Amino acid sequence: MHVIIAGGGKTGRRLAQLFQNHRRHKVTLIDSNPRQCERISELFPRADIVLGDVAHPGTLREAMSRNTEAFVAVTGEDHLNLLAATAAKKMGIGRIILRIEDPGYRELAEVTELGDVLEPAMSISAQVVTRLGGVDIAELIHSSYPHTELMRVVVTDDSPLVGLSPDAVVGHYRKKVYPILVLRGGAHRLPNDVEAIEKGDEILLWQQGR
Repeated sequence: MHVIIAGGGKTGRRLAQLFQNHRRHKVTLIDSNPRQCERISELFPRADIVLGDVAHPGTLREAMSRNTEAFVAVTGEDHLNLLAATAAKKMGIGRIILRIEDPGYRELAEVTELGDVLEPAMSISAQVVTRLGGVDIAELIHSSYPHTELMRVVVTDDSPLVGLSPDAVVGHYRKKVYPILVLRGGAHRLPNDVEAIEKGDEILLWQQGR
């Protein structure tokens, strides 16, 4: 899969690193800062780097290939992510993922069904890779947050967790943990997408390291 990442900041570099490590995705990263592009090219020699405006059709055409399947807009500017995602969608890229924090822009993106809008309170990297697939989520979180511990809980038939919402699961543990993902039917789901825990689910819990 060819993924275009718009934005060479911390999040964009983290995503490029994850994809490069697993070698299952070809990555092209776009940024308008020449020094940023130079730094990224040194850090990620296997990634293609495009210098230019992430929302400009000419820049997108330069970044695209026949195998481009996804566009991820994670610049530090909400309006720029919105414009870039709109341009990418008009140019025919099938999967659009964008980070937006301002409620007004989020509502606009959702109403226009522009693409997958990331939840700002959660790990951006985890959300992106979960939606695209192809990376082990436990390794992803360890790579992004090395000072965390992960707990995997398999929900059995007689488990008291059956029927609870992912948020309510936290109350069953003495340690302070946070639900990250629910594995159901071979697919990873974000907690917000799961109404209630079912038997057979595998829950990934994130515990802040000491």
